[in-house]
Amino acid sequence: MSDKDGGPAFPRTGSKDIHGYGVDDQTGMSLLDYFAAAALSASWMDKALVQTPVREGYTIGQHAAEIAYAVAARMLKERM
Repeated sequence: MSDKDGGPAFPRTGSKDIHGYGVDDQTGMSLLDYFAAAALSASWMDKALVQTPVREGYTIGQHAAEIAYAVAARMLKERM
């Protein structure tokens, strides 16, 4: 994780499991990944995006992921 990806979205440190045993620290996903997931789920509601033609060998899923990460990067930029 780095400043470029916004750091961890849901870090856990010093946690214990249900039996009281210590659990290793977990950084979770990056904030960039979290924002991209949110942007991607919102993008599927946009009929125009789903119907956007893409070039041969380039799937709509790749196109959507590219857009989602572009939106997420912009969200991070605005947040900083």
